[in-house]
Amino acid sequence: MSEKEIIFEYGAEGGGTMVFRIINDEGKKEYYHAGNYMQFDIDDWKTISGRIEDLEIYINDFFKEERWFMYYPLYIIPELHSRFKKALKAIPKKLLKQFSHSKHDIENWQEVMKKKNAIITSRRGLFD
Repeated sequence: MSEKEIIFEYGAEGGGTMVFRIINDEGKKEYYHAGNYMQFDIDDWKTISGRIEDLEIYINDFFKEERWFMYYPLYIIPELHSRFKKALKAIPKKLLKQFSHSKHDIENWQEVMKKKNAIITSRRGLFD
């Protein structure tokens, strides 16, 4: 099995998610997600992970979350930049006006996509 290649990664207050791919022993791409979040009502950390059967469906579902742009982006693989740029442009202006920090949130995503390479630190345990 090959090394993990990060597809995109984002955080939020109390958690975050990484989407990554590997090349399996047969040479085929497999996609996974892993992350954690704070379940505030019981003050407990939860871990999520699993295989992504269809990356297109996963990304489309991510963009269907009305406020996805409010997550804090950490990395987006260059091959997905155009998808994210298109999704940012498609956010309804009415929705953006509801949040005073929306402009800053959008700028965060745009800044991440300006970087050709990202420095990704190793995360032992959760993503292994």
